[in-house]
Amino acid sequence: CARLYQQAVASGNIPPSRIQSWRIDSSETKTSTDNHAMNEGIKATLLRDHTTLIKHPRFLDQPNQNVISVEIKPKAGYITSSPLVSPKHRCKYKGTRYSLQQQLMQLGYVQKGWQHHGSETQNSKPFTPSNYSPLDLFSGNASQIQTAIKDLSNNMQNNFRAFYNGRQIFGEDISPLEGERKNILNTFVQQCGSSAFSHHDENRSADSILLD
Repeated sequence: CARLYQQAVASGNIPPSRIQSWRIDSSETKTSTDNHAMNEGIKATLLRDHTTLIKHPRFLDQPNQNVISVEIKPKAGYITSSPLVSPKHRCKYKGTRYSLQQQLMQLGYVQKGWQHHGSETQNSKPFTPSNYSPLDLFSGNASQIQTAIKDLSNNMQNNFRAFYNGRQIFGEDISPLEGERKNILNTFVQQCGSSAFSHHDENRSADSILLD
């Protein structure tokens, strides 16, 4: 755990305000029993890599299929109504935690680890809050859900990422070049059949069609 803590801190992905809660005492004087007690309650979930597909043994003789996968971090889709909220935090009754975090980030009170990724030019850009609302995504209304997905794709931050054959192509200031976008589209047109894309406006960019 101590090694993982050091690697996590060194990565720069943990905001300074959160480092204290990640702190682990790595003293060599601790016994294994002490370490076990110290680490009790620390949990992690290991998920399969769904950016690629594992081919079933029955289909090993079939050609490989290209895969586009999308990762969405939906955030909490509710506004708190708890009477236990501190009076000085009553703003929590007015919006979702996500929208409040966006406002705090715009004002410079909160910084996320993903904001330190990318080039110096990207990092120097003023923060633009997202219009995405978790309430729309969890509304059950098709129109609102579509709005939520569109708002996520317009300002991805680290809440919306797309992968092509295991490689990230959208999200966190990552976007493929126009030529590569067209190549990806052409690959899927051939794989899915041209009729799957026939309803798209030819004047639209490959970027827009891919995100759809």
